[in-house]
Amino acid sequence: MQLDLAMMVDEPMKSWIKAVYTPDDFNQEDAAIVDRYFNFGLIQLQRMEKMYELGLADEDWTDQITWLQWHLGNEIGRRWWTFERDAYPEKFANMVDDAMAEKGYQTNRRLLDSMLPQARSDQE
Repeated sequence: MQLDLAMMVDEPMKSWIKAVYTPDDFNQEDAAIVDRYFNFGLIQLQRMEKMYELGLADEDWTDQITWLQWHLGNEIGRRWWTFERDAYPEKFANMVDDAMAEKGYQTNRRLLDSMLPQARSDQE
């Protein structure tokens, strides 16, 4: 996980914002950065699953799979998961699929847009 954090460099948010708003402007550096971000999220969940198997976590650890709606909740996240899915055990991959099907791959943009000035004026 330390390697993933180091490879995200100093400002991973810039690449992540591109993933959310302008995926067609993605470049190789952006891809490498968000790859590590997505991987980081999945590693956290896999560790929780292992902790559960060892009796160190409650059975509700699976509730945390909804974190991935944030990690993968954009077009680049969808593409990444489509490519990476087969690298994970089928049961785990199915849980990710189910979590993402619940809200889709536009979660990030919808949430962020709701905080922007235009969204506030639309609500008034």
